[in-house]
Amino acid sequence: MSLLTALHAARRGVSVATEGINVVGHNTANATTEGYSKRTMSVSTSYPLYRNGSWLGQGPGQASFNRIADSFVDQNMITTAGYQNESKELFEALRLVEARLNDGTDSSIVKRYEMFMDGMKGLANDPGDVVLREQLVMVGESFTDSVNETAEFIMDLKDSIREDMRVAEADLNDALATIANLNRRLKAAGGSVGQGDLQDQRDLVIRNLAELTGATARFNPDGQAIVFIDGHIVVQEETHREISYYEDANNDPQIAISADRGRITVTDVLSGRFGGRLDAYSKADTLLSDLNDWVTTFATDFNTIHAAGVDQNGNTGIDFFSISALSPAASFSIDASVAADPTMIAAADAVNAATGFPDIGNKVNLEALIALQDDRSYGASGSYTAREQMSNLYAGIARDVRSAESNYEMQSMRMEDIDELRASISGVNLDEEAIRLMQYQASYEAASRVISVTNNLLGELMNIV
Repeated sequence: MSLLTALHAARRGVSVATEGINVVGHNTANATTEGYSKRTMSVSTSYPLYRNGSWLGQGPGQASFNRIADSFVDQNMITTAGYQNESKELFEALRLVEARLNDGTDSSIVKRYEMFMDGMKGLANDPGDVVLREQLVMVGESFTDSVNETAEFIMDLKDSIREDMRVAEADLNDALATIANLNRRLKAAGGSVGQGDLQDQRDLVIRNLAELTGATARFNPDGQAIVFIDGHIVVQEETHREISYYEDANNDPQIAISADRGRITVTDVLSGRFGGRLDAYSKADTLLSDLNDWVTTFATDFNTIHAAGVDQNGNTGIDFFSISALSPAASFSIDASVAADPTMIAAADAVNAATGFPDIGNKVNLEALIALQDDRSYGASGSYTAREQMSNLYAGIARDVRSAESNYEMQSMRMEDIDELRASISGVNLDEEAIRLMQYQASYEAASRVISVTNNLLGELMNIV
């Protein structure tokens, strides 16, 4: 081997060792970076030269850089991220509703209803007592207030879900455009260390998109990612579709993907945060509808009996409760006239013909109102009392919360397993990096020593000449 050939081979060795040290430094610096996949360097031997009947080694060839990742694991991690966030969002939203219902406390609808019925029973002891009538109005207002507050909370929750999804539309489309742009840049990156960085960046955006919408991905052998929502391609190589938000005729939130001739609505199949919030929206809407039905039934039955009675002044009874057909639970209240004048509570069933006023102690109509608590006309089957049906609504939300919590815990455990598996494949092991650093350092020193010795020999040779 000539001295110049040896010098050239050693130079290649120094260059490759330097690249190796750079890779170790890159891995070490990003050991705690979210979504980072470790890099390795592969080096092949340069093709030797044949001169004067001998093969002369040319040292190492061009170094190539590999991103250590398992596409199957990454795809499952993205899918699981969607399911985990869906269950988390549903659990947290329903937990707020459950907390607002205040089950078992004095501020719950059930407790306030019982206090209202107790108020009527108290008035039955002395129907003519003005103080007892005022107390009935007071506990009645407390009862209707608890219904109003619950209904308003549910409506506010629905409004916040709509607003959250509307505002997120721009962010979703930015994410799709970013993924397509990173796919494009990956094509031009070749096999450089930067290509792996672009893939990490892109995959992190895809995971964030999955956490929002439940999007899934497929990674091609060339590093390109195809992103799907419910089987519909939203990103393919450098192109992407648009996602739009709109509200249907019932003002319910909808998410759609742009298509050649319109849009494809995917609201019912979304996972991720949106899917969880849409599930919560649906359950909140059902709860509000059931609450409206409960109020309508209760108020109508109560008003019908109350209007058939006679008040303390001898006048025919009027509606005790006031409701709006558009939003019964939110508008539920004691009639303003009754609230202002408790003598208008129609406790009696008739007036004395001689006096024109109800007989003292006449409580026939009041007892009919009290008997409503045993009336079984509530629920889809019409087999529950008012209190039992309200308890059913509370129990339904409690079951949904426990189910969502259990699912969230299961998906979280699954995500932990996948994260651990990914870390074992793609994570940076500092002990391994330290060993590689020593190897590259020794290689660098050896190649440098060859250069130094060869340089000295060339110098002596030149001195001889």
